[in-house]
Amino acid sequence: TYNPNLTVEKEVITDPLYIGQEVDFNITVTNTGECNLTDIWINETDFSDGLVYKSFRSPYNWTYDEKSKLWILNDTLEMKKSAYIILTFNVTKAGNMTNNVTTGLGNYTFDNDTVNFTVYAPNMTVEKLTLNKTAFVGDNVTFMIVVTNTGDCNLTNVKVTEVFNSTELRFEDYTNKDKWNRNGNVFTLIGNLTSGNSANFTIVFNALVNGTLINTVNVTSNETENKTANNNTTVYKPNMSVEKISNNKTVKVGEMTSFVIVVKNTGDCNLTGVYVIDKGAEGLEYDHTVDESGKWSYEGDGKWTYNGVL
Repeated sequence: TYNPNLTVEKEVITDPLYIGQEVDFNITVTNTGECNLTDIWINETDFSDGLVYKSFRSPYNWTYDEKSKLWILNDTLEMKKSAYIILTFNVTKAGNMTNNVTTGLGNYTFDNDTVNFTVYAPNMTVEKLTLNKTAFVGDNVTFMIVVTNTGDCNLTNVKVTEVFNSTELRFEDYTNKDKWNRNGNVFTLIGNLTSGNSANFTIVFNALVNGTLINTVNVTSNETENKTANNNTTVYKPNMSVEKISNNKTVKVGEMTSFVIVVKNTGDCNLTGVYVIDKGAEGLEYDHTVDESGKWSYEGDGKWTYNGVL
């Protein structure tokens, strides 16, 4: 009389495991009995919601019986020999998962094995904040980039890529060099970004032209999809002109003469703190000012200040 026996061992091949991926399970059946065995089966129907069966592969002659929901080994398994099969599932949910397998022969169940594993849901956000409300051509424009791990696992190889028009902005410098390495326009976080935490750095550009300048950052990691943030910064190019017009083509000694001074805003933004200095030519002595706008004030020593926005 022979005593047949089987053992089954199951292991998760894919680790770590993230939502949206495929997971492989290796199932090994071993003949631990006293005789050769045929028509060995495994039952793989007891698993957590969020696992969707996809396919199987094996160098052994396993077939799937749709009616019984069993994988059947169509070879003789000799004593102390093993045969394995790899089952692939799609992962559609995150959390703690369980997968149980049973093996047997005919109407007899000999063994089962259960694996418990965790499926993670990695995620992150990126913000790009301008630290300059207004900027002018030639000024430095500063942005802060903030990357936050909003998932439930560590993120590795976090990279921030700056996308900008080099005819509009010129890179100058960045901060937090002890936490970020720079290679051209790519900034790589040193170490992992742990769940619930953020990493940031400030980047400085010089504004070369006026207008609405678009600056984009693309962020990647080994565990997540790409993320993008934009910031549109308005850069102004202030300018003005001044014209001095004589109201008297000729004037005699001792007579009054007058001049009209016209200050014009020729730029693309309002001007404040406008002033005019006119100390006059030798032989001319200041008398008084005629100001129809009521916004000019004489400060003395040939200086007039415009008390308004031009």
